[in-house]
Amino acid sequence: MRISQQIEKPHCAAILIGGGRNNQRRGMAPGERIFVDRLIAHGDELGAVYEEIDRKLQAHPSAIHCLLASIVRAAVLCSEFGVLRGKTSRSPDALSVKGRGVSGSFAQALRADFGKAMFAVIELNSMRNGGVLPVGFMLSDAAVGTLAKYVLETTLPVA
Repeated sequence: MRISQQIEKPHCAAILIGGGRNNQRRGMAPGERIFVDRLIAHGDELGAVYEEIDRKLQAHPSAIHCLLASIVRAAVLCSEFGVLRGKTSRSPDALSVKGRGVSGSFAQALRADFGKAMFAVIELNSMRNGGVLPVGFMLSDAAVGTLAKYVLETTLPVA
């Protein structure tokens, strides 16, 4: 057994892996599947984020599922908005694509939109609004920034 296999994955990483398999069978929307796959593929880079989620929500297991679904929803919304923004922008670097990712000020705008979307979905899913996330729960700015970096890395299709 390799050392990496001996180390237990954070709870939310295991949920993503299991949920991704289950959702493929249940017909998850392709846009959502892309973001779940990115969260799984970048498990090593997102390890600190997953540990933060696990630590903050360990007393609320259903909240972990809710938060992971919210991350995916925020990414889908941000992606769709980003594509729309890119199509309507007059800025020459608005759709500056390098390889499969976006660059420049457009990438920064997408990450800012993702941060706003994360805040909104967390608030929407808080116990105060009938959800399962604890009132006052928030991911650190570093966690949101890391999620944005890896989840939105290839948001726009190459034209």
